[in-house]
Amino acid sequence: MLTKLLPNPSRRQINLLKVLEEHDGKKWMTKYEIAEKLNCSYKILETDVDHIEEKADYIKFTWARDAMDVSIDPNKGVQAYYRREFKESKVIRMLEVLFFYPKIDIYELAKRTDSSTSTMYRNIAAANKVLSEKYQISISRQPFEIIGDEAEIRSFYHAFFMEKYTVQEWPFEDIDYHTVFNLVDTLLSKSAFELNMFRTRNSTIQLAVNLTRLKTNKYYHSEDAKIKDKNRKMFDLISGSLDPLLNKYNIEINDRTLLDLLYPYTNVNCLLSERQMFDLKSSEKYIYNSYEFLKQFIRQMTEKFSLEVVDENSLILELHNAAYLNNINNTSQTFFTENTNTLINYVKELNPEFDQYLQEELSKYLELMTSETKDSKVRVMKESVYVHWEGLVEALLKRQGEVSMLVVSDNERYHGEAVKSVLKSELPDRVSFEVYKEPELDLELIKKSEHEIIVSTFPLKKLEGKEVIFVEGFPTFKEIQLVYKAVHGRLDSK
Repeated sequence: MLTKLLPNPSRRQINLLKVLEEHDGKKWMTKYEIAEKLNCSYKILETDVDHIEEKADYIKFTWARDAMDVSIDPNKGVQAYYRREFKESKVIRMLEVLFFYPKIDIYELAKRTDSSTSTMYRNIAAANKVLSEKYQISISRQPFEIIGDEAEIRSFYHAFFMEKYTVQEWPFEDIDYHTVFNLVDTLLSKSAFELNMFRTRNSTIQLAVNLTRLKTNKYYHSEDAKIKDKNRKMFDLISGSLDPLLNKYNIEINDRTLLDLLYPYTNVNCLLSERQMFDLKSSEKYIYNSYEFLKQFIRQMTEKFSLEVVDENSLILELHNAAYLNNINNTSQTFFTENTNTLINYVKELNPEFDQYLQEELSKYLELMTSETKDSKVRVMKESVYVHWEGLVEALLKRQGEVSMLVVSDNERYHGEAVKSVLKSELPDRVSFEVYKEPELDLELIKKSEHEIIVSTFPLKKLEGKEVIFVEGFPTFKEIQLVYKAVHGRLDSK
């Protein structure tokens, strides 16, 4: 995410919504907990809530004493609020103007962002602090333009447009969307990658960013760059779509231009198909080394964790390409792959040993093959493992087992069932419940049972090997937290 470019209040408000939305299945949070997580005062928290409700009628906060819950229209989610803040930010508007109008003067820049020149200078200073630290690029003042490594500039703006605009918006006014889409569709249909909306949009934005940079003579490749023989066939397949696109903008058609336009898909290390992987494995040393390392890695992992891989070669191909496709590296952690991030975090919580092993081995692979072990690239490869390894999550889930809970009530006949229902609605699916139904309390019977957690509506003495939690009447928010903590403690120890 590019949230660091947003002002502090916007970042805090977005984090507030995410904290409440991702609150581990617990419905309510106290304002003290939230303020601590956001590192702000209660007064600021209440002010942020008022601002959010004022700006977004699809977000509703509910207070119960000092506890808070949020209801967000599922058709919009936190993403809609984030995009709103992103689009309203003058720093973000400034960065977009600089992309489309390089070497602009300060007065025109101020006019196009509806700001004063003094505000522009402050915004440039603020943006440069983030850009230089996080993206290794910056804004120069004479003239005013984005400078730095061309690959980093393209990667930044690729992520920028992916985050700022929805799938229904097209910010490149002088570039025909359908022409670019058809080119991407042709390119991806000939590649090893599965066609889907995210990947198509991802590639369409990347190509439009590349074309915009080419129009202003900003190149990634050197003048003597040549298309490798193994990629020449790909260019022949799509030349019918490429030529009119480049001719329209008076861009000279040569190897350098073609490589730049389709960067990073023409990266020397990026494979286009499983067939190409096998064809080149015998002649290209880096492909052979990559294939062999990944094959051994997958086989060792399946043996170590008693797992099965349905299609080993397909997984190897996905991992190899994920390591080298720089554009996927930059979009893997954007706001709009939140489901994948949730999956990665879920697997990490589900089996930390597996996640740690994956982290270490993929880091070794990247160090060996690319001399680069950025966490972002490791995460991209992790994503490929979790998404493309069919049945992996289900297999890990089966290995974890469940936590068994017994509800003991001394109240009316159905009280125990009611307590069970409340807890069941708040706890993970991997908890099995039973209600104690014996007519008399038999502690020895409970001791001998397989239940790990005992929830009792009256005080019980400690039972060896069991975790006993007292719930008075119906579970309160605080009591549910205690039960939740006990459940996760047991799951983590399995």
